[in-house]
Amino acid sequence: PGGAPREVVFDVEPLAKDARVRACVTGAGLAVGGSEGPREDGTTATTVDGQPWPARATAAFLEPRPTSLFSKLGDIAERAALFKPGWVGPWTFALMAFVLVLLWLGAAWTLTRAPPRAALAAVAVIAFANAAMWSLVTPAFQGPDENVHYAYAEYLGLTGSLPERTAGDRPGTSSDQRAALAAVSHAGVIQYPETRPPWNPADERAWARAAAAPGITTRDGGGLTSASLRGPAFYVFPGLAARAGGGDAFDRLWLMRLVSALFGALTAILVALLMRELLPERRWAAPAAGLLAAFQPMVSFGAGTVNPDAGANLAGAAILYLGVRSLRRGLTPAGAAGILAAFAYAVFAKESMVAFAPVAAFPLLWPLRRRPVLLIGLAVAFAAAARTAIRTGAVSVPPQSPFSGNVGWGQTASWVWQQALPPLPFMDDLYTGPGGVAGWPTYVERVWGAFAWISVPFPQWVFWLCAVGTVAFVLLAARALRAHPERARALAPVIAMFALAVLCVALTAHLSFVPGKATDFVLEQGRYLFPALGAAVALAIAGCIGAGERRAPVLAAAIVGAFALLSAAGQFLVLERFYA
Repeated sequence: PGGAPREVVFDVEPLAKDARVRACVTGAGLAVGGSEGPREDGTTATTVDGQPWPARATAAFLEPRPTSLFSKLGDIAERAALFKPGWVGPWTFALMAFVLVLLWLGAAWTLTRAPPRAALAAVAVIAFANAAMWSLVTPAFQGPDENVHYAYAEYLGLTGSLPERTAGDRPGTSSDQRAALAAVSHAGVIQYPETRPPWNPADERAWARAAAAPGITTRDGGGLTSASLRGPAFYVFPGLAARAGGGDAFDRLWLMRLVSALFGALTAILVALLMRELLPERRWAAPAAGLLAAFQPMVSFGAGTVNPDAGANLAGAAILYLGVRSLRRGLTPAGAAGILAAFAYAVFAKESMVAFAPVAAFPLLWPLRRRPVLLIGLAVAFAAAARTAIRTGAVSVPPQSPFSGNVGWGQTASWVWQQALPPLPFMDDLYTGPGGVAGWPTYVERVWGAFAWISVPFPQWVFWLCAVGTVAFVLLAARALRAHPERARALAPVIAMFALAVLCVALTAHLSFVPGKATDFVLEQGRYLFPALGAAVALAIAGCIGAGERRAPVLAAAIVGAFALLSAAGQFLVLERFYA
């Protein structure tokens, strides 16, 4: 701890498959073939001279000669099948390669030949299937904070009660889940690129015996975790899946992940419907938009894990779709009720979605734009209500937010500035990490490909391509607006709502994690931006139109193909990272 790793390299004789070896290194405890601690309770079994040592010890097997990744595919499939639902085997991952080809062919058919209704159905099937593949590729509990989200959903689904919101005697996770977390060496693997989950079938058998031991139950959790303060609007659905499906912890985890995949499919449908509302005359636009939402690598990865982001993304897409519909066709009582219901669900699914309030309010207040006094009064009332909610604790304020009083507004403004630009001479340099600006990891790396607990990234050259492509599509979208000024004026309120959505989710993230001093690690996550997914996809479609009317459908098909390729590459990258 507090220093560089100490490395000891020694030779061992060639071993038979699945054989075990016991090694002893003087001065350090070592768990061969995995990582030793810290455990979920923060303790560790690693010792130095017989005394507990608060650090990890890991063993890596170095190959006697370089071998190709292709030659390891069979081993990767066998290792990846461990700690999965009982029906999963090495054959599952070979089948998934075939399904991936079918998804690509299905996407091509959806873009070129599918009738409008069939195209929507195809978008839903493709989005669900892609997220379902992620649910099997991603190791158990390797979604961001998935251990606490699983604990919440399991306790709610199996007991019908909410977890405790204050610290008490109850553990946050059930003894059954703790046995599963220990079996996959969860605490020693997350965010540590040098460690791997267990690869030996004997470890899976040992977990099965431990899970069947007396006193191991699924109902003794429910204590305070980092997820406990959230509403149950999302967790109730994976909880019901866990209750209905039964099985062991890994069966329940997979069923919960399928619920997130269903949310992802519904989100893709709403994005497609949004684009159909905006561009009904271009038949290619709606399926292309839905497929972009289905294949975006980080969106589809997240939809394959247990995380309330799936509920927030669905609610955000619903608010944007209903908002576009109201702005284009006129606000109706049903439309207003739908927007308010979607916003209420969003807040009870993930409390940070309270930041979407201006987005939800925009289409509701737009009909009052010619009544400035009433608009100003409503804005003042909204600001007063927000201030009261913060002061009374009805809305929790992150400790690193200026609203908490722990950081000043000047430093906050400096941090927001440094998301995209170097600090000015009078500013403290708050970011010292890679990329030069604090927004690089948030808006590039963690939007396009930082899987597991943001610890499995694409190579930097991929991120540079994504960044250049994003800038190019922004410029092409601006060109499209200039080329169609009448259409741009007609869509001005929609464009304003989209810009507001992006601004709200971005500012909420940055105002929640203002560092107190210079840091090389940004806490903001790109996934926090995905409730505005519909706005981002609309920009991509506008960029296609900016390339020219004839080129637009071809370019849309090209970026759908690029997204599909990125998603598949991400899945293979995760398999390689954990099982090669």
